[in-house]
Amino acid sequence: MSYVPFRTPTAATPALNVLTKQEYAILRLTALGLTGPAVAHRLGISLQTVKNHLTKVYFVLNVSGQIEAFRAMGWLVVPDA
Repeated sequence: MSYVPFRTPTAATPALNVLTKQEYAILRLTALGLTGPAVAHRLGISLQTVKNHLTKVYFVLNVSGQIEAFRAMGWLVVPDA
């Protein structure tokens, strides 16, 4: 199952006011189905940096994991075909 952005982010999207561009990019790539190592490779950062950013994202959004973070962002769940 993949999560994709349901709406185009705007300045009115609450999470955009609290997430850095890097945190948003990592969460978005994760929502698109990339694994931690794939996200790290695509962004040219270490896997530990990806994990650190996701931990901070969960804290900032006051959620306990990916699915809750995707929901907090207002992204739609799309089942794999």
